[in-house]
Amino acid sequence: GWARSTMASGMSLFGERKGFVYEGSYVSQDGTENEVIVAVRGIDVAVVGERDEVNRLYVEHVWPSSIVVSDYLCQHPEIIRDKVVIELGAGAALPSLVAEKLGAKLALVSDYPEDDVLRNIDDAIRINKCTRAISVGYKWGDSIDEITKRRAEWLSTSDDDSSVDVVLLADVLWRDT
Repeated sequence: GWARSTMASGMSLFGERKGFVYEGSYVSQDGTENEVIVAVRGIDVAVVGERDEVNRLYVEHVWPSSIVVSDYLCQHPEIIRDKVVIELGAGAALPSLVAEKLGAKLALVSDYPEDDVLRNIDDAIRINKCTRAISVGYKWGDSIDEITKRRAEWLSTSDDDSSVDVVLLADVLWRDT
């Protein structure tokens, strides 16, 4: 089952959650207060051998830093409204899903190109009925061609345009891997 969780619950900086419901709110352009509710869950990573690298990515948890970024986006929805957003090292993808709920034109949700990792992101997108979010595998240092291709396909634009408006980096500097 899902557990509701907020920073106020005493979660430490490195406290991990495998699944919970994020609840935030924001004020729309017309002054109306709206709720943002996003269900997220981490994956169960039980791999060995050559796939051991995935174990070191910590993608199986929702980390407090992603809650902080999500809260910030709710406080400042104008940052991502009608913009192309990419989250690098998305893990369980909470900030990307919140960005989509807040009106991002497109949320590119990227993480390590491992099937289990991307399947978890796709599940989160589906569970939360996010129609303007897509997963894309990306290993840092590799070519951004796949990101550019997925962006162009979704927005029906030229493959030459790889621009994004906002880059989210919630869970990339929290622990030495």
